[in-house]
Amino acid sequence: MRHKPTKDLTLPHQTIPTYALYGEFLSGSLVDDIHHEPLHERSSRHGWDIQLHRHRQLAQVFVFRSPGVFIRAGEIEFITTQGTVLFVPPMVTHGFRFPQDTDGDVITLPAMLMDAVLATPRLITADQPDQFDPVAQTLHLLARAFHAMGAE
Repeated sequence: MRHKPTKDLTLPHQTIPTYALYGEFLSGSLVDDIHHEPLHERSSRHGWDIQLHRHRQLAQVFVFRSPGVFIRAGEIEFITTQGTVLFVPPMVTHGFRFPQDTDGDVITLPAMLMDAVLATPRLITADQPDQFDPVAQTLHLLARAFHAMGAE
């Protein structure tokens, strides 16, 4: 689904920042081997608008449970209408516009864990339950395990 955003997420390629995690200019490595965040944690601090950016050494898997999320990832432009999983490999430009109180999660992984599997972004929607359900359930379990471990 193509959508003309109300606020332009397009920037010239050379001005697209490369972050560790969005808004954090670090080496590109993670403190945690796997990093989990509920989407509202970072996006609410940025006015529910995550500008185009990329990650040099990190891959991300997003689960969107709310409708109305505008996604731009590589050549993909999409607005969620149902549960959606998005895989974003390293160095792929991506950005989002979230409705307030969007429900979802993001898992950030070292690039080497996804490099061999995925070279371009990929969307899976809930109308593909044989693909969507296992990924969404796995990410939910990873998020629970991540938070159960605590700071140690």
